[in-house]
Amino acid sequence: MTRSVKILCAVLGAAAVSAVLIFALKPSAPAPEKGGAGSSMEASVREEIHKQFTVAAGVLNKDVPKKLDDVTTLLGAEAGPDLLLTYRYALSGLPGGKEDLSRTAEESRRTVTDKVCRTRDMRDFMEYGAAYRYIYESAAGEELFRFTVDEAACLKHEEAAAGK
Repeated sequence: MTRSVKILCAVLGAAAVSAVLIFALKPSAPAPEKGGAGSSMEASVREEIHKQFTVAAGVLNKDVPKKLDDVTTLLGAEAGPDLLLTYRYALSGLPGGKEDLSRTAEESRRTVTDKVCRTRDMRDFMEYGAAYRYIYESAAGEELFRFTVDEAACLKHEEAAAGK
């Protein structure tokens, strides 16, 4: 298996970890429909999502740094501001050159966006303005690339997929 394929598998695995964690923390009662019972209900749902993001970050951070595979290490997670959940990863053994990094970044963005957008619980939170940021660093701590998955990113991703 090439390094690029290993990195993509690791990125997909990292997205799966975040999806499973959010699913496990999601309350059992269904969230009310956006714009349904009024702004106080929506504010309450948004507050609950923020609390869940804070708990999720705390759970993830208990074991960091956590080596996920031979190229990916979870460095940590952070809740906020507002309804943003940020994941930081370190990648080691990347192929050299800006072209390879650019390709890895684009493939990672596409793969993670697809996974997050297909995860019903994460997508449900996006209806209230939630977003998921992924930051990838080199083993030396230099930021390599980042992207955010939110409702707009999912819609754009789905349009692109439908156009193929």
